[in-house]
Amino acid sequence: MEEKMMNENAKEMNDNMFDLANAMPHCPVVLVLDTSHSMWGQGLTDMMASLKAFYKTIADIQFLNAEVDIAAVSMGDNLCMLEEFTPLHSSDLPNRSIRPKGDTPIGAALELAQEALQAQISRYQAAGIAFVTPNLILLSDGKSTDDFQAAAEHINSAVESGKLICRAIALGQDADMDALASIAGRDRVMIPNFGGMRQTFAQVGQIVSQTYEEEAQEVITEQAMPVDRHIGAEYLLDGSNILHWDEYRTGISLKHLLAITDHLKKMRQPFQVFFDATAPHILKKKAPQEVETYENLLKVDPAHFCQVPAGTRADDFLLLQADVNKEALILTQDLFRDHVDKYPWLKTERRVIPGMVMNNVIFFPEISLQISLPTPEKIPMDSF
Repeated sequence: MEEKMMNENAKEMNDNMFDLANAMPHCPVVLVLDTSHSMWGQGLTDMMASLKAFYKTIADIQFLNAEVDIAAVSMGDNLCMLEEFTPLHSSDLPNRSIRPKGDTPIGAALELAQEALQAQISRYQAAGIAFVTPNLILLSDGKSTDDFQAAAEHINSAVESGKLICRAIALGQDADMDALASIAGRDRVMIPNFGGMRQTFAQVGQIVSQTYEEEAQEVITEQAMPVDRHIGAEYLLDGSNILHWDEYRTGISLKHLLAITDHLKKMRQPFQVFFDATAPHILKKKAPQEVETYENLLKVDPAHFCQVPAGTRADDFLLLQADVNKEALILTQDLFRDHVDKYPWLKTERRVIPGMVMNNVIFFPEISLQISLPTPEKIPMDSF
């Protein structure tokens, strides 16, 4: 009975609060890989190394809570799904044992890939999961042993209507570029330099990630229900939480928090930032170059930046302040589930405003607040 009540409370909170993690759209990607006899030897070695570079690129630059689902079609004697749609972090495709054999049925492989994509989209829709434009990536020399015209026309139609993104990576020095262009479009065919397939696959991974991030931001913004903001409302920032907002890509840092507070100062909005007593220790270990900046914030501007005493939690101080100031908004990704009994308004009032870093912008969909960050340096492709 108690567990049932807890589950009902959690559901009620989810109904009243905007959870960025659950709102994150998925990005389906299907790879069509040449596993014919022509890939035997060095060709297979290069392809597997390229797959690892593709996965590593996406994993290294994806944003927090990214949901990339990967599937792969084997295009050879054994035409089949090498892997059904699987979350990127759970996929073991780059470690699979593949035995190249047989012909290259590009048409049949493309049809299988499109069927798999449509089935995955149907699963998303049945579960109420948002998704961005699916990606189909073909790795081939374009020399098909079957008729692929009908499959190519279907792909072209989907691309033109904005329902699919298709790219092709040309294999070999004598690849049939006209055939590949008829499938993906001439400007979507990538030609690796000699021995550069791994670099090209890494570049495709970067493009997929960047496109996904741009679309995801739009989808989340559309899903968010606007929250009424009162002029002069106080903003309470969960400093220790915000330190981790882009941890996967740029590590723990004060830069996102400072971008938010700088914006609030310019807008003359009152705010307070609360840090756990562990914050300086985390920075010392993960971002030692920022420890001095942190200490100066507490020393120079104690009216805005507060570190709570050891043995206590910043959440307790932040929520107490929010309880006193009924119009205050809390900027955090924490849902404070363990504080609901003490502060019932957490599940009845939309005052907890989640934000995140996407597309080089800190954004809070519910309050239509977007704060641009300095443009980061692009990842050098020769590092893969």
